[in-house]
Amino acid sequence: MSKAAELANLIGNINAGGGGVNRNLLINGDMAVAQRGTSSTAVDADGYYTCDRWKYVDESTGGQVTLTQDSSVPTGSGLSKSFKVDCTTADTSVAADHSIRVQQRIEGQNLQGVAKGTSDAKP
Repeated sequence: MSKAAELANLIGNINAGGGGVNRNLLINGDMAVAQRGTSSTAVDADGYYTCDRWKYVDESTGGQVTLTQDSSVPTGSGLSKSFKVDCTTADTSVAADHSIRVQQRIEGQNLQGVAKGTSDAKP
């Protein structure tokens, strides 16, 4: 079998669950990729500002943060980058329905391996 055929077979097995079993569904979880920039200041709305695939969502009013791809990480984690949210202007009128989140939306095509939405869904 040629090297190209072996590689195609390996990729097919990974896509079918052979090598990608228990694969992390989060993309850029190590915060290593920041194509839009490594820092955003005076952020007071929701959007993708620094680390790719990670979205900052602010449903409060009046507060501002600085978002950075940072080099401070937990000791022994094996990581080199982190996503830092630094409050620069506090929201002084926080209400019960205000929230701030860092989220990643996982695309449906990436959930086929766990059979989401079917009776055979995997944990």
